[in-house]
Amino acid sequence: MNSINDDTPAFTSMVTINKCNICKNSGFVACEGCRNYSKFENPYARKKIERKHIRSNEEVTSDLKKIIEHHTSQNQHIKAIEECGELIVAIAKCDVKNIIEECVDAIIMIDQLLLIYNVDQKDFMEKYNAKIDRTLERMSSEGRKG
Repeated sequence: MNSINDDTPAFTSMVTINKCNICKNSGFVACEGCRNYSKFENPYARKKIERKHIRSNEEVTSDLKKIIEHHTSQNQHIKAIEECGELIVAIAKCDVKNIIEECVDAIIMIDQLLLIYNVDQKDFMEKYNAKIDRTLERMSSEGRKG
């Protein structure tokens, strides 16, 4: 396994990026400019806060790296397998609420795996877009057959 490069960003840009309603910063979960966690002694206590703002991609990357370092890369591999399994079960049951929850968990774990392996975001997004383009091309050719 590769070590985590401090310059490697998280891949949360794959998910639709929202804008903070207060400061209009782009991000994913909570906005760095608007949140204030200084009143909490435990840095992990911030998860108790109802998130109304958006976290910047830099914050997401930093936090995911902390999680990986705390739990170890090996354990996060196992956790990724577990989360993907839970997503499969939720999909099989057609449980929309649980599908959403498990998609979030799986995406977080996939982001961690991409960080662990120092996957280049540009290369990743090229492959991501190529897969979508290939599917659209197949759909187009199928339409001509019918």
